Amino acid sequence: MADQPPAILPPLTPEPPTNGHALFTSPYGMFPDVDAARDALAARAAEKGNVIEPLAAVFDPTKPTIDQTRANAIHAIQQNFEALIPVSVPVDHSVYLKKTNDTAANLYVNPGALVMDGGAGGWSMISWRQAGVQRWDTFCDSGGFYVTAYLDGGGSYNLLVLGRQARVATIYGRLGVGGAPRDMGGAAAIGLDVQTPGLVTALINDTSSGASFRIQATSGGTYLDGISSRGDNGAMWVTPGIPLMVRTQDAAGALQTRLRFDPSGAIMTNSSAFVGGFLWYGGPAAFTPDFRIAQTIGIQPGSSITTVVLVTGQVARIYVNGPGAVPYPASWHIQQGGAVWGLAFTVINLWTHDGTNIFATFTPYDT
Repeated sequence: MADQPPAILPPLTPEPPTNGHALFTSPYGMFPDVDAARDALAARAAEKGNVIEPLAAVFDPTKPTIDQTRANAIHAIQQNFEALIPVSVPVDHSVYLKKTNDTAANLYVNPGALVMDGGAGGWSMISWRQAGVQRWDTFCDSGGFYVTAYLDGGGSYNLLVLGRQARVATIYGRLGVGGAPRDMGGAAAIGLDVQTPGLVTALINDTSSGASFRIQATSGGTYLDGISSRGDNGAMWVTPGIPLMVRTQDAAGALQTRLRFDPSGAIMTNSSAFVGGFLWYGGPAAFTPDFRIAQTIGIQPGSSITTVVLVTGQVARIYVNGPGAVPYPASWHIQQGGAVWGLAFTVINLWTHDGTNIFATFTPYDT
């Protein structure tokens, strides 16, 4: 049987114009007519002796690419996290703690607060380190707030303790305010330095009564003040303050007032103390001398003494500036021979052992 001549195939359908480009105009698109493109590919494959499977899948531009699928997944995750934030609060990415190589670069929460919650019965702590070496701890529990320092040579100590229930702040070691602490010459020394170039004031104030003790240091001197203050800056009230007293403990441990400075100007002392000063009363008039204010008073002849104020053990004097007698209380205990008055001056010496019985002697001066 003679060989059959080869079949003549119909001419190929002209390819769509591509303006010099391949059928695929982009990595994610192709010629708009999918069926025509498939037939053209099949025809070219037939010319080469290849067979196109009828069910072979082709690129579908309506389906998402891998990059698009990945982007959609990331976006969905982000939306899920943002959905946890109340709708009324705008998303602000600055509220998160930003970290670089496990080191906090920007540690803040705004708006809001950074909360360290140790839970029931627990405690919260923030550790401060330098190059991995522990320097400080700040932690709190039900008792209070603590600041702990770590020494380079080993060991640690609490520098500051703020008690909650007792409302007491305890500072361990030396405290310098406004300047470097002074050198006390020993590690165990404890001191409080308040250093400023001008007025320095330390105020201990009872806000319920306004009674205050103030220490002031100025270029003009150093003062101890017993005042009634407003409780904020130590400014005085219009009304007088209360007495300023100096006390010490006796051998039995009881507190004894050694000096009492009264707002009226009186100075009261215990039996072993003394009061100096001279106060001129003048006259002639009736006087009731208060020897807590001055140890010696002066009066003119013709004046009279109705009563006196003396503290236990006090010695006092009355200077009569002129000749003649001066009436005095009948309760005084007078020296044997009675009062003697000078022609020029007379000094009356007084003493009491109990603040009630007053003993008097008279020294007359004729010139």
